[in-house]
Amino acid sequence: MKREALSGGHSARAEVCYEEPEGARWHDLHVEPLHNESGDIVGLTCASIDVTERKEGEAHLRLLLRELTHRSKNLLAVIQAMARQTARHAGSIDGFLTQFGARLHALAASHDFWCAKAGMGLRSAN
Repeated sequence: MKREALSGGHSARAEVCYEEPEGARWHDLHVEPLHNESGDIVGLTCASIDVTERKEGEAHLRLLLRELTHRSKNLLAVIQAMARQTARHAGSIDGFLTQFGARLHALAASHDFWCAKAGMGLRSAN
C-alpha cells in the first residue's frame, strides 16, 4: 500500500487482519501521499483504525443469517408436508382451507411455545 501511494501519488485503503497472541485483530488502513509546496511527494500519512469488533459483528450476523435460512427452509418443508397430507384427506377445497388453516394455527402456537420456552419471548400476532 505504501509503495502504491508513493509511486502512483494516490491514496490507498484496505482492511487487514493481523494475527496476535490474543487472536486476530482487524485494522482499516488508510495511506495517503504527503506533498510539499511544489507538489512533490515527500512522505506518507497513515492511519489505522481497529475494526475488530465490527468484523466480529459482521461474522456473527452472517452466522445468524445462515441459521435463519436453514430454519426457514425446514419450516417450509414442514408446511409443504402439512399441505400434502391435508389435501389427501380433505373432501373439498373449503374443507382443505379449514383444515390447513387449523394446522397452520397449531404450528404457529407450537412455535410460540418453544420460542417462549427458550427465553426468546416471541408471540404471534394472532
